[in-house]
Amino acid sequence: MLPNCALTSAVVYFDGPAIGVDIYIDSVSITSDITVDADNLLTNSTFESGINGWATWGANIEESTDFAHTGEKSALVNSRTNDWQGPVYDFLGRGVANTAYDISGWIRVAGSDSENVSINIKQTCEGSEAVYTEAGPAVTVSDSEWTLVSGTFTPLIVN
Repeated sequence: MLPNCALTSAVVYFDGPAIGVDIYIDSVSITSDITVDADNLLTNSTFESGINGWATWGANIEESTDFAHTGEKSALVNSRTNDWQGPVYDFLGRGVANTAYDISGWIRVAGSDSENVSINIKQTCEGSEAVYTEAGPAVTVSDSEWTLVSGTFTPLIVN
């Protein structure tokens, strides 16, 4: 666990499918009871305007019209060479320390009948190693329908 510190990195990421299996993601949400309104804290959660704000660690991420849970587009993560290479969203500066946030996203895979996917949090304090936390249990998703993957996380205390 990280100490009370200056948080330098806080990202939410989806991972788990085997190497080479593509991930589609759509309709992602991060909310909390304390937000002034119930709006999603993500600025581009449906990918209708592209993939702005989203990244991946070493794989490729692009907007896709192959499948969509809502609207006409989703994001596709492909060319994965490690199981942790999924969609990544920088949460730094978007939340309040010690406040629980619900996160969810609709996921499907391509290149396998079914795979496990989970939501994880990576937080780093200045001068410390990163701490990885599961936001919830892995969920089995398929290549034939969208599956909701969800969890809860609490950003660390920041000085």
